[in-house]
Amino acid sequence: MQCELKELNMNMGKLEYEMYQDIPVKESGSTNLCNGLPYEVFKNYLESQMARKYQITSYYDTKVITYIMYVNGLPVGYIGLRFDIDDNWRKWSGNFYYAMGLCTGDVVFLAILLMAILALGRLLKIMTVFS
Repeated sequence: MQCELKELNMNMGKLEYEMYQDIPVKESGSTNLCNGLPYEVFKNYLESQMARKYQITSYYDTKVITYIMYVNGLPVGYIGLRFDIDDNWRKWSGNFYYAMGLCTGDVVFLAILLMAILALGRLLKIMTVFS
């Protein structure tokens, strides 16, 4: 099994779009705003999510980098890593969220996804991971 993480980017296309459609609107405590969007506006969605990397932390949102997880070349889920959180975000949500497609909701994939979250946290020098 080959696993890979890719930061969200404008080169993502139909496979990633279909993955987002396979993830319910409410999954693992996060909201999948892409579910139900037509493919024609998928690039707009990607752009809005990529812009969150530069967001000013507030009551409503915080800086987030989104990564897509691929297993054997196919997208299976995403990780949102919040790298600038305040005390409220620590209490409410922590510094990461994740979601996986229904057809890939396998315990093995979930374990790999959680290991990837911890590895990303170390790379970004997040010393404590809050969930």
